[in-house]
Amino acid sequence: MKTINQVLILAGGKGTRMREMTSDLPKPMVKIGERPVLDHLINIFNHFGSFEFVVCTGYLSEIIEEYFKDYDNVKIVNTGYEANTGARVLAAKEYIQDEFIVTYGDGLANVKIDELLNFHNRHNKIGTITVTNPISRFGLVKFDKRKKF
Repeated sequence: MKTINQVLILAGGKGTRMREMTSDLPKPMVKIGERPVLDHLINIFNHFGSFEFVVCTGYLSEIIEEYFKDYDNVKIVNTGYEANTGARVLAAKEYIQDEFIVTYGDGLANVKIDELLNFHNRHNKIGTITVTNPISRFGLVKFDKRKKF
């Protein structure tokens, strides 16, 4: 079993439901306290190990690029303004070296990172994706009782 060391963060959407805050700022860069949501997310993962982050951007990518330019463990990949989730993951594949987690960069959820890492290791797969329970207007991830897609 290998140790997971990469987190692919999807951070390219337009944040249209938060238009008043995201007309000139990518949604993952909206601040909670003094720091952007995306920075909080990276720090949460860093409490559970040493990770490299591949951040897939699009809308106002330059703001995210500027903020993280001095972070050694953050690679920004501008996957295009109109790319959907699958296209962003595909565009980042050359930066994925081994096992990885995919998560969204525009929100913090009650995800227990240690349990997520244990889940990934128990199932011996290349990647694990975090999803939420509410039905999204962007689609669903469906899996069977064995948690297979």
